[in-house]
Parts: sequence; C-alpha cells; structure tokens
Amino acid sequence: VRREVVRVITPGTITEEALLEARSHNYLAALADAQGQFGFAWVDVSTGDFQLQPVEIERFGAALARVAPSEILIPDRLLARPDLSAVLEDWDDAIVPQPSSRFDSENGRRRLETMFGVGTLEGFGGFGRGEMAAAGALVDYLDLTQKGRIPRLSSPRRWREGGSVEIDPATRRNLELTRTLSGERRGSVLSVIDRTLTGAGARLLGAWLGAPLTDPAAIDGRLDTVTHFVNHERLREDARVVLRRVPDLERGLSRLALDRGGPRDLAGIRDGLGEIGALRDMLARGDDTLGGLPTGVTAIDADLGYHANLVDTLSQALAADPPLLARDGGLVAPGYAPEL
Repeated sequence: VRREVVRVITPGTITEEALLEARSHNYLAALADAQGQFGFAWVDVSTGDFQLQPVEIERFGAALARVAPSEILIPDRLLARPDLSAVLEDWDDAIVPQPSSRFDSENGRRRLETMFGVGTLEGFGGFGRGEMAAAGALVDYLDLTQKGRIPRLSSPRRWREGGSVEIDPATRRNLELTRTLSGERRGSVLSVIDRTLTGAGARLLGAWLGAPLTDPAAIDGRLDTVTHFVNHERLREDARVVLRRVPDLERGLSRLALDRGGPRDLAGIRDGLGEIGALRDMLARGDDTLGGLPTGVTAIDADLGYHANLVDTLSQALAADPPLLARDGGLVAPGYAPEL
C-alpha cells in the first residue's frame, strides 16, 4: 500500500463542517514586508474569501483585531522587531513563523498569476510589493499544507483603505461587537441583532458590524435596502422562507474543490441554486405597489445569476437522497448513466 502525507491539518486551513463555526469566518493570514512596504493578506479556505491590505505597523493591531485570524504567518526575521512584538502579544497561539524566503514579492506575484491564470494582476487592483509578498506566502503555505491541492479562491480584493472605521483592539474588546470579554459570541452585540438564516448571511453581518462604513453614500445605500425589507413585510417573510432552505454553498463548493466533499455537498448545491432562482424572481418584483427597488436590491438580484442548466444537470444525475460518502454507493440516479 502506497503511503504518503496527503494533507497537513492546521487551524487556518480546516474545511470540515464539524470543526468550523458556521456563523463565523476562519481566516488564515500573513504579514510581510518588501522594501519598507508592509502588506497584510487573509484568506478563508472554507469560503474562498481572499483580501489584501497595505498596512503600517502602528495600525496593524487594529487590522488584526478586525480580521481575527486563527493562524498568522510571519517571517521569522520580523518577530524580532520590538514594535511588532507588542502588537502580537495577544496572538501568540496563532503565530506560525515562516522562513523569510517564502515572503518574496516577485515570487508571490508569479504564484498568484499562475493560480488565477492571468498574465498580470492589474485587473484585480494595484497591489503593492508588501501585499504581493503576504499573498504569495499564503498561496505557498496552502500548497504546502494541501499537498498541491489549492482550494477554490475568489479573485483577490484590496481592502478599501479608509472605507471603514479602524477600531483598536482594546476598544473592540470593550465594545463586545462580535465577542464578549470572555470570548463568547453569546451576549455580544452581534448575538443580539443577528437574525440571519444562513451561515453566509451571518458571516457577512459579522464582517459588516466589525468594520463600520465611513462613506455616507454607502451607508445610505445599505439603509435603503434594509428599509425596503422593513416596509414590505410580505416580501421579507417570503424571502426568509426561501433562505431557510438554502445550505452553505460557499463551504460546500470549497470542500468539493479540495476533493473533500461528498454527495450531499453536490445535493446542497443543487438545492441551493434551485432556491436562488425563486429568490431572484421574488426580488425582481419591484412594481409600483412596492415603490420600486433600491439600488442595493437590484444589485443583489443581478449577482444571484442564472443556474438553471446546472440545477437541471445535478437533478438528473444525483439520486434523490444521496449517501453521506460516495463509496457507500447509490450516488447516481438510476438510468442517468446506463454504462454505470
């Protein structure tokens, strides 16, 4: 029997549903510097969320507290800096020192271009050398721990500098926005206002609460969307009925991309995309009796997309009640593949 290490399990790279908190992100982060530029990058392997940010050491604590990663990659030479040691003292358990050679900005740029199949990263944004070094180190670490099986990642997005209020760690702790002083979710501001019905919705609400907007136009747009659903109770309740039936598509897709998913992940995508069609049609009903649709709702409606062909394929191919594991048999619907 051939034996080899097929995966290294670390706190920031787990994707198993039983080991993750459904309503919170699980970020793997990296800090790097290149020619005096510091960059911070973070990725949620379980959802594919991938973001980058230029950062200054004196403001790094606020960024770290906002992201709250479960694992932080840092070049070993940076750990000797006194100004950084003070910032990281509350994160000792999450720090994973790495050789400085893994944080080369040019190698990082090439890794990202190869992974996303592009000739240049300019279409994603103007990233600095520090950001490239941090993002490249993340991809390198994922390749190392997943043994060449890179997860499904979204296109890298640059965190909008000044777009949200930066809250220092002490203030964030005392405000108890997403966690109480004892570290529990229960009793926090988020636990009081969270009435979301999906894991993705809960994660988004937590991210919004942890990074309050500063742009008045963006705030007004978000409030217009909320007001629309507050004023139209029937639409809100109908949407909630649909959302109750939507599984966690993000995490299901990530497990499948890493070849850790099962038949029920495929069935979840089939069922979830089927419900999204009904939700899209529901949101599009912005006739005069509803006073028209605010920009935020029309944007959501457009983003939901059309997936009828994929839903139809999965519906024909999958058994009505697929097994937990493919090896259990009974995954493919009778008659779909006669040769099987």
